[in-house]
Amino acid sequence: MKRLSSISTWLSASILLLAFFGASGCKTLYDTQGEFNESLSRIKKGQGQKEVAIIMRDFNKIPADLQDEAVKNIDAVEGEVGQKSLIALVNDPRVRDEKVRADIAQRLIKRDQDGSPEALLVACQNRPDLVSAEIIEYFGEKKYTPAIPLLQKQINEGKFVSESVEALVDMEDPAATLYLLTLAADKSKPEALRVKMFQLVAKMSEEDEQLRAKTLPVYETILKNPEAEPVAVVKLAIDGLRRWGDPEKTFALLRDIYENSENEALRAQALIAMAQIRGVAPDVIEKEYATAMVDMDAQMELMRRQQEKKAPVKIEKKTDPRPKRTVVRKKKGYGSNYAGRVKRQLDESFGPELSAEIRNTVNNALMTYADYSGSDPTARFFVRSYVKHYGGSDDEQSARLDEGLSYPGSLSVIIKNVIAEYGSEELRIYAISRFFAGVKRWQAAILLDLVRKGKI
Repeated sequence: MKRLSSISTWLSASILLLAFFGASGCKTLYDTQGEFNESLSRIKKGQGQKEVAIIMRDFNKIPADLQDEAVKNIDAVEGEVGQKSLIALVNDPRVRDEKVRADIAQRLIKRDQDGSPEALLVACQNRPDLVSAEIIEYFGEKKYTPAIPLLQKQINEGKFVSESVEALVDMEDPAATLYLLTLAADKSKPEALRVKMFQLVAKMSEEDEQLRAKTLPVYETILKNPEAEPVAVVKLAIDGLRRWGDPEKTFALLRDIYENSENEALRAQALIAMAQIRGVAPDVIEKEYATAMVDMDAQMELMRRQQEKKAPVKIEKKTDPRPKRTVVRKKKGYGSNYAGRVKRQLDESFGPELSAEIRNTVNNALMTYADYSGSDPTARFFVRSYVKHYGGSDDEQSARLDEGLSYPGSLSVIIKNVIAEYGSEELRIYAISRFFAGVKRWQAAILLDLVRKGKI
């Protein structure tokens, strides 16, 4: 602000010069090319201060097609006199041709003297059409941080985007780099721009630990819901977390992508990243994963059989048209607005968008398995869970399941039975992600925690 206020000081100085030379009876008007040529000759002989004062005083009287000659003569005066006058003119309404004003701006950049950045910023704020690639680049070269809001405005409006981004990078300012990260994370921005921002942020993060710390949570958010992001953005997030993220936390996120993504390129990159984290070849991770899945499936099946021996449940497949459901009395404890409570808790834990996806997945699974035959292991588990909590006949369990998440306790009693029947946390997480296809492991872990704490 101090430097900006210096413009006013220089303007005042120019006014004093005008008053002095005006009172001295100097020539009051240049209106021909020849007179400007003579003026330039006098400037070269050392009479620059006097000539500039006359030109500035009578600038409004100079023909529009000769104002560029006036500017050229002013610029020929070196030092503060010429600089002050150009600063005054770049914001002067007497400049009638905007091309002349743009020329003044270019001359201020070329002179690169005190006050040039401040004057150019004020001029660009007053006259947005004056903004140019050269002015933006100049702000970056000078690391002129007061121009950051102007550069952000250009990017948001889709003007001089590349130049503005480069200028923000050149400034090496925390506020500027944080804005680049904000751009990268903004899903409403074009994919190409976001990719470029992530690339720049990653490059800067190599030496900027504070920026790196702010970037990692953004990467994690992307990998938690990769389907909502462009593939190129997800790949950059994978690479960033592989390099700088917590190894175990990153490995778990990558495993979710490997297990659930339908994009083979992402699955391949996730596999490679997991291998790099563990320091082994990708085929080693692939074999371990396949073996683990077989083992977990076998453990789940063994536990199912053990539980079914204790409490066998018969489920008959319904025929079309389906008979009217048995009306069941809702067991007290979860309240009539259970679905609303689940929504609030999942919105808080996952955000509204992801919460809606998870609730839809759970609701569809519950209603779908209401009609499955007793041969389906997931249907048998759901019914067994309901029998343990609610009691009643098979038809009553089917009726409850058919109400989906709207039935009080519907999701909670299943997760409670998962906790009861599966001995390890890893197996519980795996079971939930299998029962509700589409729910990822990290999401299953949060659902387990919400049930344990009695929030749902």
